[in-house]
Amino acid sequence: MVALTDEQKSRLLKLHELYKQTEALFEEVDKIKEVTQRRVNDLDPHQADLIWNSFYKLIEPINRRCNDLMCKSTELKKELFLELPAFKIGNGIELRKHVDEFSFEDFGDITGKYKICLSSTKEVVGYIKYRGYHVNSKMADVGYAVDSKHRGHGYAYEALCLLSELLKENGIEDFWISVRPDNLPSVRTIEKYGASFLKSMDDVKVFSCKTFMLGEIKRD
Repeated sequence: MVALTDEQKSRLLKLHELYKQTEALFEEVDKIKEVTQRRVNDLDPHQADLIWNSFYKLIEPINRRCNDLMCKSTELKKELFLELPAFKIGNGIELRKHVDEFSFEDFGDITGKYKICLSSTKEVVGYIKYRGYHVNSKMADVGYAVDSKHRGHGYAYEALCLLSELLKENGIEDFWISVRPDNLPSVRTIEKYGASFLKSMDDVKVFSCKTFMLGEIKRD
């Protein structure tokens, strides 16, 4: 579970408000454009050009306001990404959610995508996600990727261990991973975790995995 401070909640609300304001301005521009389009439908090209020139002048201040709001929201997102708590912290890495996907509530959504970040610098080195959670079978479909320049350090395996505990804590007992047979590093990562080959499907192999708490997994 992840708890947010009142300040963090306030800043998230501010970000969402910036989004709403930006969206409202885009909608305003769309409405003006629709009206302008109706006005020029039966005009000759010269008159239509004059009308469109007026349209572009009219929306200039709106576009400037949109750009200003988007710059503010981008900066705030960068700050919040570092300020909001990680969902899981492991050996050298941690799992963080994209700010736009962060919930004020305790963890409990049925799909999730997490950025794999270095604990020391918060640099994003990849992602891991689960989706398609089936309530009846209590299984999830897991996928991950690590940037090419950060491969070979065991980040995918550590992220898999962290996500496993996260799923376990939330009642998910099993998950599966699909991988191309020629992706040997990923196959080795999955086998190290203790996955069992389930079936071949199209051009991938599907492995079945149990979820564990970190203390139950070999992580060296």
